[in-house]
Amino acid sequence: MKSASLEKILPLVSKPGRYLGNELNAIHKDYHKVKVKVALVYPDLYELGMSGLGLKILYHLLNQFDDVVVERAYAPGIDLEALLRRENLCLFSQETHHPLSEFDLIGITLQTELTYTNVLNILDLSRIPLYSEERTEENPLVLGGGPAAFNPEPLSRFFDAFVIGEGEEIIIEIVDWVKKWKFGEIKRHQCLTELSKLKGVYVPLLNQKRVLRCFVPALASDDCYLKPLVPYLEITHDRLTIEIMRGCPKGCRFCQAGVVYRPLRVRSVREIVELVREGISQTGWEEVSLLSLSTSNYPLIIELIKKLNQTLAEKKVALSVPSLRFDNFTIEFAKSLKIVKKTGLTFAPEAGTQRLRDVINKGLTEDSLLEAVRIAKGLGWHLVKLYFMIGLPTETEEDLVGIVSLVEKLSRIDVGLKVNITPFIPKPHTPFQWERQQNVSELKEKQKFLKDQLRYKRNVQVKWRNPELSVIEGIFARGDKELGRVLEKAWALGCKFDEWSEHFKFDLWMQAFQKCGINPDDYLTARDTEKSLPWDYIDTGVTKDFLRLERVKAFSCEVTPDCQEKGCYQCGLKCEGQKPKTEGQKPKAEIVTIYGRGRKKIAVAKPTVNTRFRLRFSKGEEVRFTSHLDLMRAFSRAVRRANLPIAYSEGFSPHPKIAFGPPLPLGMTSDVEYLDLQLQSPFSDDLISALNRVLPCGLRILEAKPLFGKETSLDEFLDLAEYEFLVPENLHQKIKDGLNKFSTEKEIFIQRIGKEQIKTMNIKPYILKLALKDSNLGEMCLVMGQRGGTKPHEVFARFFLLEDTEIASLRVKRTGLYHRQGEIFFPPM
Repeated sequence: MKSASLEKILPLVSKPGRYLGNELNAIHKDYHKVKVKVALVYPDLYELGMSGLGLKILYHLLNQFDDVVVERAYAPGIDLEALLRRENLCLFSQETHHPLSEFDLIGITLQTELTYTNVLNILDLSRIPLYSEERTEENPLVLGGGPAAFNPEPLSRFFDAFVIGEGEEIIIEIVDWVKKWKFGEIKRHQCLTELSKLKGVYVPLLNQKRVLRCFVPALASDDCYLKPLVPYLEITHDRLTIEIMRGCPKGCRFCQAGVVYRPLRVRSVREIVELVREGISQTGWEEVSLLSLSTSNYPLIIELIKKLNQTLAEKKVALSVPSLRFDNFTIEFAKSLKIVKKTGLTFAPEAGTQRLRDVINKGLTEDSLLEAVRIAKGLGWHLVKLYFMIGLPTETEEDLVGIVSLVEKLSRIDVGLKVNITPFIPKPHTPFQWERQQNVSELKEKQKFLKDQLRYKRNVQVKWRNPELSVIEGIFARGDKELGRVLEKAWALGCKFDEWSEHFKFDLWMQAFQKCGINPDDYLTARDTEKSLPWDYIDTGVTKDFLRLERVKAFSCEVTPDCQEKGCYQCGLKCEGQKPKTEGQKPKAEIVTIYGRGRKKIAVAKPTVNTRFRLRFSKGEEVRFTSHLDLMRAFSRAVRRANLPIAYSEGFSPHPKIAFGPPLPLGMTSDVEYLDLQLQSPFSDDLISALNRVLPCGLRILEAKPLFGKETSLDEFLDLAEYEFLVPENLHQKIKDGLNKFSTEKEIFIQRIGKEQIKTMNIKPYILKLALKDSNLGEMCLVMGQRGGTKPHEVFARFFLLEDTEIASLRVKRTGLYHRQGEIFFPPM
C-alpha cells in the first residue's frame, strides 16, 4: 500500500496502532531484495493475534534466513475494512504495508472454527481467489495450520495446503519448495505435489489417503522468546509468554489439545529461567506467563517458581501461572505465586459431581477444590475464576444441581467467584468425537436452570457462552466438505468475527444452511464408532482403538490416571515421558518483600536516597498513533530494559514511579512532552543515553534535569499549550472563515457531554492565539488544565466547522507546554 493511502485512512480508524507494524523487535527487511515473501496471517483482531505464540515462533524462525522475508497481517477491524473497500485498497502486511496478494506464501492460523468467515473475508480483501482450483501462477499459495486444521474438510476448497501438527517442524522445507516454484524451476501444481509428500502436509486437490501429523521432538529456544514482539497497543495477553512444556499427560476425554499435542515435552528449569531473564531484559514486560496445557503439573513447578522469583522480584515483574489444577495447589505453591503481586487464580472443575468428573477423566475431587480455595483465601486472594461445562456426555439434572451446590460451598469461604459456564463441544480425535452435541434449545434450558439457581448467590458472578455460538463451532469442528458451501454463503450474507458476541449473527447462519439445503442438526447427532469420520485420514499418532477404549471407560466412570505416573496405556505413540532434572542446588530462601495486607517479610531496608528527574521527550511520526496509555506502558518497559534503578509504589500491584504531563491527542506529534521519574538510588550513567538506547523508534529523550525538594507535579504546573497545524488546500476557506469568526465574536459556546450531564461553556477566553503564520501553517495557544480550558479538536470543530474525519486528517504538532503567571510563560524545565 502506498504511504499516501495509508496516511489517508489510518487517522479515520478507531485503533490505528493495530496496523503500524512498529512493535519492538519487529523485523524489517528490504521487501524487494529477498527471494521469498511470506505473510503470516491471524484471522482475528490484532489484540488476539498478537497474544498467540504459534505465529511468533514461525515469524522468528523463518526470518533467520536472509533470502526470506516474513511479515504479519491480522483481520482488519470493521472500520478499516469499510475504508479499504471504499477506497478500493488491498489488505496489507504490518511491516511494509505491501498488499497480501503480492506475497508468495500466505500462512493462516486456524485457532478456532469461529474464525472461518474471517478467513474468507481476508482472502477477498486481499484479492486472492477464494477457491484453490481457481488460483494461477500469479497468486500466492494459501497454507493453513493450527488446532482447527486437524479437521480441514470444511475449509478444503479454500486452501492450497494444510500443515497438520506443529509447523516449526516442516515450515522450512515448505518454503524451500515455494522458492523453487517462484523462480520457475517447477509449476504451481508440481509444487503442491511435492508439498504433499512432506510429513504433516495435506493438499486437498490431491486427495491424499493418509496424513501423519508432524511434531517437534524438543522445544527450541529461538528468538520468539529471546526477542519477542512487544506491542505498544494493549493486547489480550500483554506479557512475556514462555512455553515450559508441550503436551499433557492427564488425558481429559473432552480435550483435543491433550491428544494432538502428545507426547509430553518439557523444558529444564535452567533453560526456562534463562529464557525469562533474557526475555524481560529484551522487552521490559511487567508480567511473565508460564504456558502449557497444565502448568501446575510441570514436574518441578515449585523449584521453577522459586528460581524465577529470585530473578523477577527485584524488577517487580509478576509471575502468572494459568492452567492450574486444584489437586496440587498447596500452601507452598500459592505463596510462591504472590511474591511480586497476586495474579488471577483460575480453576476448572468442569463438572459439578464426582461421577461426571470421572466420566470426563478430570480426576479431581470436590474436597481438593475447597481446600485450594481456602488456601487462596488465607493468603489474600479475594477472587477466583471457575470453569464448568454443560451438555457433557451422560449429564443429568443431578450434575447441574452439583454445580450449584459446589458454587454455594465455595461462596461460604467468603471469596468472590467468577463462574464461567460453557457448552460442551465434541472435537475430532478425542474419545468423545462420536458423541451427540446438544442443540440450542437444550443448552438454553440448562442455562436457565443454572441462572435461576445462581442468580442471587452472594459473591457469585456468572458468565455464559452463547449456545448458538457453540453450536456453530461444533458443527464445523466435525464437519465435512459440504459445509464449505454453507461457510461461503454465511460470509456472503455478512457473517464475520463470529467469535465476538456483538458481531455474531445466528439468524444469518441459519439462512445460509437453509439456502444450501443442509440441515445443521445432522452435524450434531452421535456418530457410529465403527464408521469412518471425515477426518479419519489425519493420523495424530493416537489410535482410534485407544480412543474407543477411553470412551468405554468413560461410560463406566473409570478414570485413566496420568501416564507419567502410572505408566504407558498404549495410546499408539511410542514415547518416553519427560521429566526435567533438578539443578542439584537447594533454592535460596526467599529474600523479598511481600506487598499487601497481612504479614510482611522485609529483606532490604528502604533506601534513604531517592533521585528524581524531569525529562523532555519527543513523540515523532512513528508513534503519533500511539495512545497516551500505550505511551506510558512503552516508557515503563523501556525503563526496565535500560536497567534503571526505578522506584516502585507499594501495595498489591507495584508500579514504577513515573508521572507524565498532559496527554497528547492521538495523531499529533511533539518535541515538548514531559515526564518525571523517581529512582531508588543515584544512576551513574548518562540517563538520556541509557533510555534512548532502548526507547522505540519515534520516542527520544531530548533533555533531563534533576529535581530537588518538593516539586509541583506536571499536571498541576502546566496550564498552557501551543500547537501548529498544516492547512490542507481543501480546508483553506473553512479555516479562513473560522479565523474571522474568532476575531469578531466575543463568546463561542460549545457543549461537553459528560457521564451524567451536558455542560455548555464559552471557550473563547481559553484561546489566547488563533492565527495563520503563513498560508499553509496555522498556530494556536490554548489554556488547559485543572482550572478549565479547551482542546484542539473543540477549536477545529467550533471555529472552523470541521467534520470529525477532517479533524482526524489534520497534521498537528504540539510546540510548547507552559505554566502561565500573568504575561510570563514558564517551561517545565
